[in-house]
Amino acid sequence: MRLALILLALLTVPAAVSAQPRALPDGYLSTRGSQIVGSDGNPVRIAAVGWNGADGAANVPQGLDRVKLRPTMQQMLSAGFNTVRIAFSDRVLTGRPARDTIDRLRNPDLIGLTALEVLDKIVQTASVVGLRVILDHHNNEGGPPPMRLGGQQPSGLWFDLGPGSTGEDRGDGTGNPGTVTAETFRAHWVALARRYANNPTVIGFDLHNEPSGGPKGNGINWGEGGPTDLHAMCTQVGGAIQAVNPDVLIICEGY
Repeated sequence: MRLALILLALLTVPAAVSAQPRALPDGYLSTRGSQIVGSDGNPVRIAAVGWNGADGAANVPQGLDRVKLRPTMQQMLSAGFNTVRIAFSDRVLTGRPARDTIDRLRNPDLIGLTALEVLDKIVQTASVVGLRVILDHHNNEGGPPPMRLGGQQPSGLWFDLGPGSTGEDRGDGTGNPGTVTAETFRAHWVALARRYANNPTVIGFDLHNEPSGGPKGNGINWGEGGPTDLHAMCTQVGGAIQAVNPDVLIICEGY
């Protein structure tokens, strides 16, 4: 089994690709050297717009209380993007949308769904309008209490409970009690991989956003071993994902 770990810096325009974003070809993408290529082997450019909110208190992308889902995603496409990068926390896999984060008149088909089912609807809508999706893990607990505003996990780690998360980095670094072990983190990614297996609308999994954000002494390293070895996490979690969803891109950000 071949595992391609894609550094975020590679999501730039290769020399052979036009600077004008184009729709991505059908099917999954893969890597060839420093380039990302389509199923036909030709280089492509991922032009992604970030959509936050599911990494915070809402548990769903921001704005669904103000705009309709499909026209909004059509506007993303019209603006020149071919991909939407959705930030999320582990709470998306177990929680529900926060109160008043979805307007029942603008998005009636999203009312009553779990946060994960709302994500399904977004993926489905992306497929209809011609966008692709990258899922981007930002934090474990949805951000700092009591508002849980989301964003990057202050500890700089991808888990907040168990070996490697002690001392200064206890919990997620904001005072939230830790609930996500390294094993839970991997299990959540595998669950998402299974959920979107054989669905090339979801082209990539960004394993953890900005791991360099942690304080000094959090133990994060690249290939030196231990529970905070980023290279080992990317290899192990990426391998577990590809065991159930072998064609998706695995994106590993450096620290």
